[in-house]
Amino acid sequence: MSYIFFDIEGREPNTDLNLGVAGVKLTAEGHIKVDDFQNTTTDGIYALGDVCGKWLLTPVAIKAGRKLAVRLFGDDPHCKLDYSLVPTVVFSHPPTGTVGLSEEDAVKLYGREHIRVYRASFVPMFYGLSPEKHKIKSHVKMVSLAHNGRVRIMDRVSV
Repeated sequence: MSYIFFDIEGREPNTDLNLGVAGVKLTAEGHIKVDDFQNTTTDGIYALGDVCGKWLLTPVAIKAGRKLAVRLFGDDPHCKLDYSLVPTVVFSHPPTGTVGLSEEDAVKLYGREHIRVYRASFVPMFYGLSPEKHKIKSHVKMVSLAHNGRVRIMDRVSV
């Protein structure tokens, strides 16, 4: 059995490879259409990374590639990447970051009655000894499942 892998870098999907000849379908946005296991629409052809249009982050593509390798060559035929808890950060002023679903998506998926939302504000230790007018506050929002407390969202922004 032979395998074909596509790992084409770039934010714009670099998919002008005449993939239709092999039966590989693209999305309306021009990304390679894949299922949860990185399978394309053609058996034996897999795609991961930016060309799939999910989480355009290098560490996510690396993790997806590792999961695919375990599934194809390891001992777990059901191995796949869980995209629901991918952390992101913006190195800006103020810095911001998030992991997991949005609160809106959590409500759609689980229902408002099945989630708990927590908010807090604090001054990070870095600014603890600064004069009051220079202290930058951080704000955190956490959403968890009500029945088991499993965190589904964590947002942080400093202002």
